[in-house]
Amino acid sequence: MNVWLVRGNHEDKQMNRRYGFSDHCEERLGREYGRKTFCLMQKAFDLLPLACLIDSRCLVVHGGIGDGRWTLHDVLDVKRPLSSDAVYASENKWIFNILWSDPIEEDAIS
Repeated sequence: MNVWLVRGNHEDKQMNRRYGFSDHCEERLGREYGRKTFCLMQKAFDLLPLACLIDSRCLVVHGGIGDGRWTLHDVLDVKRPLSSDAVYASENKWIFNILWSDPIEEDAIS
């Protein structure tokens, strides 16, 4: 059995600061070790793949495919570590969409 982790919208330095992960690290581990732990976690998050392909048939991404104007080769070509700044860069809107395109009720097929 294999387990693969894929990057999502919360594996992001800005999100982790905004929603308290950095504060939590410092509260639990103290200022010095908390900051080190936070930085190490962010480095790990920056290395996570954006997607995985299961049995060459099932594509797994955190959010969704966004506008779908990308290919599997585009995903394979993404250089890691992928920083938060790179995710938010205008030329990487497709990457941002992979992380943030959560399904909504209006997307449901009846």
